[in-house]
Amino acid sequence: MQSVSEILSDIEAAGGVGLRVEDAACPGPAPAPGVLRLGVDRRGALPEEAEEPFDILLTTAAEAPAPWVGIDAPAMDAAIEELRRRASAAPAAAAAAAQVMRASLTLPFEQALVQESFAYSMLLASAGFGAWRASSPPRPRMNTGRPPSLQRG
Repeated sequence: MQSVSEILSDIEAAGGVGLRVEDAACPGPAPAPGVLRLGVDRRGALPEEAEEPFDILLTTAAEAPAPWVGIDAPAMDAAIEELRRRASAAPAAAAAAAQVMRASLTLPFEQALVQESFAYSMLLASAGFGAWRASSPPRPRMNTGRPPSLQRG
């Protein structure tokens, strides 16, 4: 029986995880289910046809409405490379995020929350999370002698 990391390696080799960057005005064919689709609008035109097929939408439009994320034109390439680096560094997390985002659009809130919980639990058991946890030790908690409280502002 294959390990989880072997299965992920097979999926990755078949082009099933990662990040695909596309012109938001000209969406291509759907990638494999675990691939995040990033739509990029460098002209700030906010093409309407872009909203459906993409998981993340970046635009240079100054007042970008949801689901778009506005970013300054000079910073666009660096943002794309950072997203690519993060998807490459954690392919299972990127694939899970793509699946959860897509499926949650058609689910009632409660079912979407359950789906997200399943994905999160799976990721907590992954080697990738273990490696991150080992490189990012928990911060010491400040002990004030009082129980924590929530204050509204």
